[in-house]
Amino acid sequence: MPLVGKDWTQCGVAGLFSAIKENGYQLLFLSARAIAQSYLTRSFLLNLKQDGKALPSGPVVISPDGLFPSLYREGNKLNSKISLHSQQLA
Repeated sequence: MPLVGKDWTQCGVAGLFSAIKENGYQLLFLSARAIAQSYLTRSFLLNLKQDGKALPSGPVVISPDGLFPSLYREGNKLNSKISLHSQQLA
């Protein structure tokens, strides 16, 4: 489920998480997304398939904030990462 034309998944994550589940661990997915995006988040996780592997099932814990506070928080994190990265390059 690419958003804005980009696939945001990490390569091999479905295989890695499947192997973790096969070793007897239970997975818990944590998301900073807002409650309003919970359906999209769960759908994304349920439909993610890589190299014939799907993500194992597990509960999804999401942010209790609304859409705009969550977007603002994530935007600030992204800005600080970009700023830190550009400082490291200098």
